[in-house]
Amino acid sequence: MKKLVVIFVLGFMTLSFGTFAQIKVDSNGNVGIKTTGTLTRNLTVNGEVQITSTSTPDWASAFMTTVSSKDASAYDLHSNYYNQDVFYVVGEGYLWCRLGSYTGSDINMKEDIKDIASPLNLVTQLHGVTYKYKDDKEADKTKLNKRMGLIAQEVEKIVPEVVKEMKDGSKAIAYNDLIGLLVEGMKEQQTQIEELKSQITSIEENCCKTIMKSASIATEITNNINITEGKAQLNQNVPNPFSKETKIGFFIPEGSNSSVLYIYNMQGTQLQQYNINNKGDQEVIINGNSFVPGMYLYSLIVDSKEIDTKRMILTN
Repeated sequence: MKKLVVIFVLGFMTLSFGTFAQIKVDSNGNVGIKTTGTLTRNLTVNGEVQITSTSTPDWASAFMTTVSSKDASAYDLHSNYYNQDVFYVVGEGYLWCRLGSYTGSDINMKEDIKDIASPLNLVTQLHGVTYKYKDDKEADKTKLNKRMGLIAQEVEKIVPEVVKEMKDGSKAIAYNDLIGLLVEGMKEQQTQIEELKSQITSIEENCCKTIMKSASIATEITNNINITEGKAQLNQNVPNPFSKETKIGFFIPEGSNSSVLYIYNMQGTQLQQYNINNKGDQEVIINGNSFVPGMYLYSLIVDSKEIDTKRMILTN
């Protein structure tokens, strides 16, 4: 009987050591699974790791842990992990962080730094879309009915630097890397806007000066004609355009009975009426505060006959 017990214990120990031979615990409490050599982390696994949860929603608590600042980063600058997938999310595909995340962007980590060429041209080629994932659960479709983003295959043709092919052959976009492009694109667009504003201001100033000069010459010529011919005349207002006030000059011949100057808006509604009692060269001063900025018509009526109608522009 004792021999049977000894044989059973030895057999159980042999089976146990065979089963757990690939799990190692060193004197510091570090655990290694399928590893060789010295353990340098609390848990080292050589191979794939699957973490699951039965909580609802399962993606919210599938991976919860607390680590020291020394071991918190899966990216190891000194081990040259530049081009390795160190953290890969599958399944539902959600990665949630309440306080946000940071991406290493220190200038000391970078080289071959260059400005983005023609950023606005690239941005205008990007095609934003709304979409749903084919494998979204019905519960997720209720909460996240539509998503917004870009199509990786389209982006790859425009900005290939931000697109990567995954292990399963699908393509993914590094959306954070697009921030620099969008910033530079907005800056280029703002520069164009400021240049256009400057051009418009210059055109307006030159245009107004030309109109005022032409109006002054026209008034002088008209006044000379009025005196020579002795006919009723309506002159162009000066200045035009105007913001504070402008003068409308006209000539009323002797022998006329009634003379009236009317102001209309562009819809033909009469806004003001000025009765003219004197003869010869006369003028009416129009105060810009009397109207809102815009274009207006004014007409001179002598003895119930329209002599002329002209336009004037009121600016801010």
